[in-house]
Amino acid sequence: MLKKLRYTLFAFFIGIFLSLTNAVLADVYSTSKDFGPYAGYSYYNYCALFTDQNSTKIWGYSAVSVKNGQTVPSGYMGISAYVYRQDGTCVANTPWSYNDKTIGYWFSGQTPNVTKRGYNYYCKGLSLSWNGSSYSSDWSNPTPYMSF
Repeated sequence: MLKKLRYTLFAFFIGIFLSLTNAVLADVYSTSKDFGPYAGYSYYNYCALFTDQNSTKIWGYSAVSVKNGQTVPSGYMGISAYVYRQDGTCVANTPWSYNDKTIGYWFSGQTPNVTKRGYNYYCKGLSLSWNGSSYSSDWSNPTPYMSF
């Protein structure tokens, strides 16, 4: 229940953010993926791919959350979103972003927009989680293809 609420809130806030910059026509979301525990915390991550009202540009986003309603200290979660063509070529990614306060979730900013050129696209997120001595990395599940 809490996982669905977080997923819904993530989609809602991303939708509001995008509506301030572009009208969103279509979007696809990945299923969530559990990982950890690292340093006593278990996580899940997911990602999304959005397009503009003209269906000419796309953006990727990614999020990571701590399970069971827990919070982690500043710097424990990092995230980056990657947009790929169907052939596996990465066409955009976000800079790494780390939680800057004690919190239970963190999401990446918007990837640079990608002008669609007759390919199918998908998004994946890469999460970094503090394991007590370094960061462990975990990919999200990919979104379904956005076809054009």
